[in-house]
Amino acid sequence: MLRTISAISVICFLGLQYIYWFGPSGYTNLLTLTHKVNEQKIINMSLKEQNRLLLTEVEAFKNQTLEAVEARARRDLGMIAGSEVFYFVDVAKSEK
Repeated sequence: MLRTISAISVICFLGLQYIYWFGPSGYTNLLTLTHKVNEQKIINMSLKEQNRLLLTEVEAFKNQTLEAVEARARRDLGMIAGSEVFYFVDVAKSEK
């Protein structure tokens, strides 16, 4: 009788341990979710910084500063002012 109760107790204990470690809300799932949360925090920090930079640029455009428009045109469209001279240096050919 005691042996049967001991065997049942061990089986119940092992079943509960399995649920604790590998169940849907178990320890391994907790570690996985914690890792995903930390990765998402890093992504969110990066996106917040990008948003801050874009907000600064939008504010500059709202204030209608010509420098902001010119800087954007130079960076994205390759604008060259009328008084400037553009020199193109082909690095691949000059290294040979």
